[in-house]
Amino acid sequence: CITCLQLGLFPIVTEHACIDLPERCGIWIADYTEAAVSSALDAFEAKPLDAVAGEAESCRAFTAARFNRSEYTRVVTAEIQRAIAAKRGGEPTVEVC
Repeated sequence: CITCLQLGLFPIVTEHACIDLPERCGIWIADYTEAAVSSALDAFEAKPLDAVAGEAESCRAFTAARFNRSEYTRVVTAEIQRAIAAKRGGEPTVEVC
């Protein structure tokens, strides 16, 4: 999904997708059902083209800044260090997004 956002695709996602988006960007649906997706596509088609382009660009810039190689390295390194510290202290090391 991140790669798609970086390419400028417009996001239609459920709240269970566990992905961050800029505020007021994309279309969030409650369930992944045919009716919900159909309704989201109708809402997408009703948006003015400049609004779609603006949201897609906001998502592209947001993901490019937050999900690049250096940020990934920083986050993974911090998580490894946290896990090692927790292991030494006897604390649980597993977290769910």
